[in-house]
Amino acid sequence: MHHACSCARLVVVTTGSVISRDELEQVVHEYHHVQEEHRHARPGSRVRRHLRERMTELATRFDRLLVEAVADEQERRRWHEHLFHGAAEPSAPQAAPPLLFRGRSETGSTLEILERADGTLDVVVDGVCVERLASADELLATQPGLSFRRGDISFDERFAASGSALAAVQVMIDSGGPPPYRHTRELLLDGLVDRNFGLTPRGRRALRLDLRQGGARRAELAVPVHVTARGQVSESARHAAEEKLAKLARLAPRPVLFARATLVREADPALERPAIAKATMDVSGRIIRAHVAAPEMSEAIDLLAERLRGRLTELTERETARRREPGIAEPGRWRHGDLPTHRPYYFPRPPEERRLIRTKTFALEPMSVEEAVWEMRMLDYDFHLFTNASTREESVVYVGDEGAVHLKQISPSDGTFVEPVALDPAPAPVLEIGEAIEALDVADGPFLFFVDRARGRGAVLYHRFDGHYRLIWAAEE
Repeated sequence: MHHACSCARLVVVTTGSVISRDELEQVVHEYHHVQEEHRHARPGSRVRRHLRERMTELATRFDRLLVEAVADEQERRRWHEHLFHGAAEPSAPQAAPPLLFRGRSETGSTLEILERADGTLDVVVDGVCVERLASADELLATQPGLSFRRGDISFDERFAASGSALAAVQVMIDSGGPPPYRHTRELLLDGLVDRNFGLTPRGRRALRLDLRQGGARRAELAVPVHVTARGQVSESARHAAEEKLAKLARLAPRPVLFARATLVREADPALERPAIAKATMDVSGRIIRAHVAAPEMSEAIDLLAERLRGRLTELTERETARRREPGIAEPGRWRHGDLPTHRPYYFPRPPEERRLIRTKTFALEPMSVEEAVWEMRMLDYDFHLFTNASTREESVVYVGDEGAVHLKQISPSDGTFVEPVALDPAPAPVLEIGEAIEALDVADGPFLFFVDRARGRGAVLYHRFDGHYRLIWAAEE
């Protein structure tokens, strides 16, 4: 590499906020993309509700990033105008200089080459700018194995992005699909993509090196998989969950847009099953979930994979037959192994410490009882609130302790169903929220379906895993 003028003096390079301007802008891009899809989705459809939920998630994530990235309240308001109303992009925070190269010496020193706004390059060793280059055409190379030599010390190029992030980028390139927004931070910080998710020369070197080192494993991880952990969860458990979800995605009848898992190890020694595993898969708009608990995390991950495999098998059968086939061992019952025996127990929080968390669902599109049972199974719910297409009233389907499907209605009425459904003959009680909480505590059941006296609509109150109450009710969009 041609060394041009040196820096006039040594300066410590700081990158400012941990959250970069590019990260904020990537969330804005994804929000606007989902917003446009939401505009074109059919009113009242499940797809429209799913997109609305995604917009809410993105807005919440944006607020968290904004608080960390921008201190000035007025500048935050400009960013909100940019997100929600398409206003011009704010000036702060300043964009971080693009990373063109990062290498490590045999002694453990790190060298980075950063591109300045005027096109010149800063050479930074262990956080200190030691030289400035006019250009470095060698950095345009796309073959891996690049090294930078300064004096007698050689720095071999290193990459920090995870295998799942690289696999997600490869999927984007191969399929022309949407950018892997969930990997934005690590891809930007490692200099593999630009702010528009264009692949940089460094990014191309990383992908080619990744394929050389483990092409078969990367092929299995082609689906973007994100695993988070809380408590004492080992790195091997995280990798196991990542690989199992990526392999399961190949069983799906349609492309899996993303897969997400959460592993939790509760610290309470009194719990018999402190290892909890949850997962969500987006199969081209169809959301599939699973939630299990076990004594050990490895067992929880295996149970989670088994439950997801059953869900994907049922979805494949349904897609293939082009008609409703619940795919259960006996009409009205769950497959063997699908009974909620591996559910986490909710925390026995004292009543005086419990809080009420309200969750408003958007317009519930009327559906048949069979469709509601199907959604309950795919979402791995113990119960499912829906608008009954026959009565136009809120109803609830749930699975009893014996495995049979039950139906609760505001005004009980008989019906003919494809699969046997046990009808609850008792009408839903009309209660105020406080009365419903008392009734749930007295009954000590998993949930309570009632008519909210203030709104005149069906609602469900249940115990969350953390011991607090959650209230779900239907509302117009």
